[in-house]
Formats: sequence, structure tokens, C-alpha cells
Amino acid sequence: MHKRSGAVLANELKNNGNKLAKWTAQAVLANADMMKIGYVSRAQPRDHINNVILSILDLCMKLSEGKYVLVKDPSKPQVRICEVPADAFENDYVEEPLPENEQVQPPEEKVSNGASSTNEAGEDKKPEGQA
Repeated sequence: MHKRSGAVLANELKNNGNKLAKWTAQAVLANADMMKIGYVSRAQPRDHINNVILSILDLCMKLSEGKYVLVKDPSKPQVRICEVPADAFENDYVEEPLPENEQVQPPEEKVSNGASSTNEAGEDKKPEGQA
């Protein structure tokens, strides 16, 4: 499994993509500095008690200091580790409110026949023919 860790990771990403997306979103929301991804495997095929933890993190820790992204090609059973700039994924965007004249206003409600409405002075006006 150590020799095929990239293929195993690609297979797990394909089969458990939703779980991985959930864990990644939770790590981002928690502002975590690191997310460890690993596998638990049986030490011996028939031994269900003794297990070994196989970590993808060990491979990543051998890389130089920086920011990396795991990228899976959808047409190939492999995962690549790509280095990205240090400021990647940082959000400097500050939302400012639009000026009032550029804001979208809700549509005005139209008055149907037979219903009363209010004029600009705030007085009730009734359709003609009603008292």
C-alpha cells in the first residue's frame, strides 16, 4: 500500500468524495492549520485487532515549506500535489453596500379590482361605486 498510496488516495477520493468535501469544509470553517488524511489497514489480512495507520501526511511533510493543493484528474486514477502561491485562497474582499440609487428595489404590489388601497396622503380610497 505504501507504493500505491497515490492510487489508493485517488480511489478513496472517488468513493468518498462527499465525506472528504465535508471534512475539508469543516477544517476551513474551523480555520484549521492542518488536516491529516490517513488510512487504517490491517497489519495482517486475517488479524482484525492489530491495525496500522498509513498517512498521506508523511508524504506531504517531505515537501518544502509552502502551500499545496491536492488535484485529482477526473479521467485518471491519480492525485497530484501542486504548489500554489503563499497568498492563494486568502480573501481580501470587503463587501461595501451599494449606493441607494443602484440597489434593486422590490416590485411594487398592484391593486386588483374591488380592493381598497391607500393614496399618497394615507387615506383609504375605495373603487368607484362603493361607499
